[in-house]
Amino acid sequence: MRLIAIDAAPAKVSLCLWQDRRILGDWESSRPHPGRVMEALIDLLHKAELEFCDLDAVAFGRGPGAFTGLRLAIALAQGIGLGGNLALVAISDLAALAWRAHRAHGWERIVAAMDARQGEIYWACYECSGQAPLLCGNERIDRIAEVVPAPGAWAGAGSGALLLNHAGLAFTAMDADLVPDASAVAWLGALELATGHVLRAEQACPVYLRDRVAEPRSRKRHKPPLN
Repeated sequence: MRLIAIDAAPAKVSLCLWQDRRILGDWESSRPHPGRVMEALIDLLHKAELEFCDLDAVAFGRGPGAFTGLRLAIALAQGIGLGGNLALVAISDLAALAWRAHRAHGWERIVAAMDARQGEIYWACYECSGQAPLLCGNERIDRIAEVVPAPGAWAGAGSGALLLNHAGLAFTAMDADLVPDASAVAWLGALELATGHVLRAEQACPVYLRDRVAEPRSRKRHKPPLN
């Protein structure tokens, strides 16, 4: 099984070329540009002596995360999918963050949390005792003071975990520097692909959680005209 994974939720873009539970090559940049990302992708394939037709799918981080990053990741995934007639696999960036924490530290109960700005965080609770993180409840965006994980002991992962800790939420352990990346998206994407959970290119869409970010301009409220 071979796939390309793309993630840009933390406002930097990362790529991963994956084959049979092994990373053949990866790349990341803090200044994502579609043209540069495609050059890097072609370079990864060239070094592995592969073509787009040798891939089975494209996995992408579907959010939540930075608006521009999510749009970039999905546009690239759609373009590659359409151009190579490849299936797409959508992966939660909170799940990818939890999986990185599990792989790095062995934690099994994780609150994955990312700073959403405006005094809010994206967050979700995951059990990571199996092959993939199991979502406990729902992915949410909440004010920091309103976040209440399920009862029990939890480790915290991501920039939002630090904000929660400063607000008084105690974790058994914490890694605030972790972010979702393409390697975690590739790992989880391969599992989804194996079970047939795939999308067509036109079905790919971001998950913002903060709905008003994606609200069409025509639907936004306008001030009533002055009499």
